[in-house]
Amino acid sequence: MIKTSVPKSDWKRVMVSFGGDSELWWLRFLKKGFKHCFVVLSNDKNCVIIDPICCRTEICVFPFVEPERIKKFFEANHYTVVETFLRHPDIKKFSFGIFSCVEVAKRVLGIHDKTIQTPYKLYRFLKNEQDKKKILDIGQQSYYISS
Repeated sequence: MIKTSVPKSDWKRVMVSFGGDSELWWLRFLKKGFKHCFVVLSNDKNCVIIDPICCRTEICVFPFVEPERIKKFFEANHYTVVETFLRHPDIKKFSFGIFSCVEVAKRVLGIHDKTIQTPYKLYRFLKNEQDKKKILDIGQQSYYISS
């Protein structure tokens, strides 16, 4: 039997950005300011933006750019930015989902909650999680302590 495991990543900072306006008619039902989301990953060398848009997924790499600079740029352009972490889910867990910006963000983050279908629900999930846990970053390991 082959054992499989999820390799640990070296991403030190993980952010999800939520934005508002869209010209796509089916997004008019979503909450204002939460019609789209994308993920920003950063380590000591790069910032990577994974942005699933309607007809393609854009992956942008910014070498040697401070993650704080990227965060401030998006906030200055009216995006809501939430800092989070990568989860290491059970590799046997698999969930189907409609290909959307939310589903891509959930897959990158390691979230397998089927009830999260909109950017606003993802935002609420991340904020609730952030409120419940304090994150202590010790070296490359992150430890989560319930408050």
